[in-house]
Amino acid sequence: MPNWKKIKKLRDILVAHRDTPSRKFHMASYIRIISGKENARTVTVKELRDNGSACRSAACIAGIAFINFEAPNKRVQLVYGTCFTIAASVRRLLELSKEEADWMFLGSWSDIPDIWPTRRMAVRYLNKCIKQKDVMVRL
Repeated sequence: MPNWKKIKKLRDILVAHRDTPSRKFHMASYIRIISGKENARTVTVKELRDNGSACRSAACIAGIAFINFEAPNKRVQLVYGTCFTIAASVRRLLELSKEEADWMFLGSWSDIPDIWPTRRMAVRYLNKCIKQKDVMVRL
């Protein structure tokens, strides 16, 4: 069963996260940003959280949850595929099944086919999840 307390907190973080670029709200953006060799380095969660360009500019639901809920001293290697490590960690933190995590993190809930959801849409989605106590909802 999902951890609704953390999901509510995640929604509140996204509401306050107005600097999140609207069109980069998805995992693919995180992959693209960190795929270059010049960015392949190991950082702590605190460093990701403190460096806005490291994660907030990619701003997927999993990334935002990771930098806010994971232990600040946990080390993360920023290389292609890091998003899968982040998604697995957040799945555990939010107590989601694999199916629920895939639905939430990959934007399957979006009401606009073939377009990645914006931060505002993610907030609407999380509000609906919280109200219905179900992660597998659509906008």
